[in-house]
Amino acid sequence: MDRDGFLAHLRAGETATSGVEAITGIKPEIVTIASWDILGQYIRKGVMVAGPLMAAIVSIELLADEDSIEPELMARIKSGEPTGAVLSGMGRRCRVVERGLAIQAFANLIYKGHTIGNCVEVFTETLFREGDKKWL
Repeated sequence: MDRDGFLAHLRAGETATSGVEAITGIKPEIVTIASWDILGQYIRKGVMVAGPLMAAIVSIELLADEDSIEPELMARIKSGEPTGAVLSGMGRRCRVVERGLAIQAFANLIYKGHTIGNCVEVFTETLFREGDKKWL
């Protein structure tokens, strides 16, 4: 997948993790920098990595009640798995903004027909640099 394909992927509401995996061939993970539970929400700030590549800076806010996300799935998210990889069928209402070589995505997250939170992702320019794919 090239840069234009990735933009179309995000704009279609597909998960960022599946797009990053299509580009790199590596299933991404989240390195959590900070997280907390407050007022019925789980908030995480982190970095999406695919092997040695830092693919994105990520921020996510999720409803943390059992009616929104099953406890066993929330435990996987809290352990560092990407939300889109854990919640099968999760959709995104996404706005994508190009900033030079980098891409910013702002999305409402939809799971089982309900909005369960939102995320902000800033995809690094190294994800799209031709000739700089030492991570492959």
